[in-house]
Amino acid sequence: MNTIKIFTPIKINNKSNKWTRRIERRKKWKLVIDSGATSHFVPEEMNLPKQGTSNKEVYLPDNSKLKASFTTQLPFMQLSSKAREADILPGLKTPLLSVNKMAEEGYLTIFHPGEQGVTIHSPKSVSIIAKTPPVLQGCKSKGAKLWTISENNESTKESVNNVYDLPSINQTVKYLHAAAGFPTKETWLKAINAGNFATWPTITPNNVRRHFPESDETAKGHMKKQRQGVRSTRVLENPEITVPTIAKVKDIYIKVHNATETIHTDQTGRFPATSSKGNQYIMILVEIDGNFIDAEPMKNKSEGSMIKTYQILGE
Repeated sequence: MNTIKIFTPIKINNKSNKWTRRIERRKKWKLVIDSGATSHFVPEEMNLPKQGTSNKEVYLPDNSKLKASFTTQLPFMQLSSKAREADILPGLKTPLLSVNKMAEEGYLTIFHPGEQGVTIHSPKSVSIIAKTPPVLQGCKSKGAKLWTISENNESTKESVNNVYDLPSINQTVKYLHAAAGFPTKETWLKAINAGNFATWPTITPNNVRRHFPESDETAKGHMKKQRQGVRSTRVLENPEITVPTIAKVKDIYIKVHNATETIHTDQTGRFPATSSKGNQYIMILVEIDGNFIDAEPMKNKSEGSMIKTYQILGE
């Protein structure tokens, strides 16, 4: 149990005996730091100054309930005024310091292992760097006062979101709109009509027009636009500034190569099939100056066949 000690003055009867007069004039109180308390609660015996009435009802673990009587403030001046707000609860034996109340005001409460105690830090004064993922992870729903954790420990399980498990077309369109990068309505409809989302379930122009989500991401992603009214787009009848027209010129570039009167020839490899005239090879001729290419078949690569084919190409 983590506690915080404070001292509260108590009244001493002057007519009591000498032993009573020797009793400590200050009583020691221990506040229990409770993560299950929704607010700070203190007993009447702490004699804290009363500030106003309170109508809060506190439910105890045994299903009984206590009703608060007045509001007060805890004697911790290092906390903000809002974080010190507490309720006086008649019948309470031990004062409770609410972790939820501290968290709502921005304070960070750290429970250290073993007997190392607990520390409460000012807002934005501590940054926590974890070396490994958390063993367990809970959540605090919007409007809730306490944290909860799932019995199945879903935070440690990997999962894949499935669009086919969504219960309605509205949620399906919202999910797929985020998957598409939060486009604007006009841009998304244009892409859908072009057939770019043909394989996406339930994504049709009618469904998007009816269930298009107005998300903050879409608005923030399209804030950087050109300001309107910067320059007029109206065509002036008598413009003061005229742009001179430049006549188009057709430039012709010529590159002259020296005639070399050179030709090159080469033979292909043997083809897998023989032609009806018995040819199995082709001789290729390239004339450099005229960029002329010609070809002639030949039966084999013998000297006589190659000379005969070369003479035919040279005619």
